[in-house]
Amino acid sequence: MNRLIRRHWNWLGYCCGPADPNDGQSLYNRGLGDEVFTDDITHLELLLEHGLGSGNGGPWRAPLGPVLHSPRQLLRDELSTAALRGGPNRARLLLAHGAEANGIGAHPVYGGHTPYRLALRHGHAEVAEVLASAGASTTLDTTDVFVAASMRADADAVAALGPEPLTRALTTTPELINYAAEHRSAAAVRLLTELDFDVNHLLHCTPLHEAVWNDDVETVRTLIELGADPRIKDTEHDSSALGWAQFGGTRQVEAILRGLTP
Repeated sequence: MNRLIRRHWNWLGYCCGPADPNDGQSLYNRGLGDEVFTDDITHLELLLEHGLGSGNGGPWRAPLGPVLHSPRQLLRDELSTAALRGGPNRARLLLAHGAEANGIGAHPVYGGHTPYRLALRHGHAEVAEVLASAGASTTLDTTDVFVAASMRADADAVAALGPEPLTRALTTTPELINYAAEHRSAAAVRLLTELDFDVNHLLHCTPLHEAVWNDDVETVRTLIELGADPRIKDTEHDSSALGWAQFGGTRQVEAILRGLTP
């Protein structure tokens, strides 16, 4: 794989002039915008070797100006993506190459949170541990503590916080149950439902859509048991969970949903 990437890099340089490692689009396509995110670091190793995170931004800096993020900001964004989507190997590599443990990603999806808070909010405990070991601030408010406990399905820790954080979370972050489904945590989905989070919460899609897209049989069955409605359509494609299963080729959950949907 590394050899193929290097060959493509050399081809770009031959055909298009010097390829620049601080290419935000390439990073987005293999990170935040990648529908099938993995913790593969091959592309990052190559980009870092050739200068990702350093320099003045390369040949596109002059024509694009402030539209193009600085090399340092690209590293912040990549570390935030590793925290958001669950990439401990990516986090270790980026931190080893100078990424700031407390750097804030620029994209709105990061919500202005530090990577450590993002990792805990999305149930990625290993990434959080990597960041803490690298010196990230681990100071959390009660809402963050509640979210982290919920996402790891720690009912005792949630109960110990009392009713106030739950009341606040139900109002400010009702999409927690969507995140739990997205991250394949049937246990967190069950706990959040018991805490009165809406099993059919429609963000851009429902928790059931998220589980279906992952072909996550356990979470799909848990959601249906808890009252998920397979007839609800997402807001972007106007498609039911069964439609997502058919489009995504997730055959296991498609078979389950066919037995439920007229």
